Amino acid sequence: MTEKRRPIFNNPLARKCLREAFRHCMQNQPFSIDAIVMLPNHIHTIWTLPEGDADYSKRWGIIKKNFTQSWLKQGGSEVSISKSK
Repeated sequence: MTEKRRPIFNNPLARKCLREAFRHCMQNQPFSIDAIVMLPNHIHTIWTLPEGDADYSKRWGIIKKNFTQSWLKQGGSEVSISKSK
């Protein structure tokens, strides 16, 4: 889910950054994508991880971090952080 459910995946830059983030992760933490559905503010995926490797959350962490860094570096906007966060 995107921050505050912003529909950033409508943006070509966001889709490019996401593709790059997946590729980066897959080079370091291999897995295959069996299915993916991208909606404006979130994505659904089905992956196959290597035998004996169940570290799904590590991969998402790498993808999210790489996406955010790439998005901001290439001019994507950041949502203001509320006082509660």
